[in-house]
Amino acid sequence: MARIASPPTPAPINLDSGRPLLTPAEAADLLGTTTRTLGQQRFEHRGPDYIKLGGKIGYRLSDIDAYIMRSLVHHMN
Repeated sequence: MARIASPPTPAPINLDSGRPLLTPAEAADLLGTTTRTLGQQRFEHRGPDYIKLGGKIGYRLSDIDAYIMRSLVHHMN
């Protein structure tokens, strides 16, 4: 008997912006790192803020931007 594949589960929606949450792979691509590094950062309570919903990890684009901005270095003239 053939098994019918269920449709893919849509990504959770960020209610602040109406955009889907980024997957760990998408967040890692934006940050130029790996999903393994992001997982280690979550374990060590470092890295960008994230959302854990039903056992799945998601990142808001605004949290990725905030994480990048925390790394901003100001030069004094």
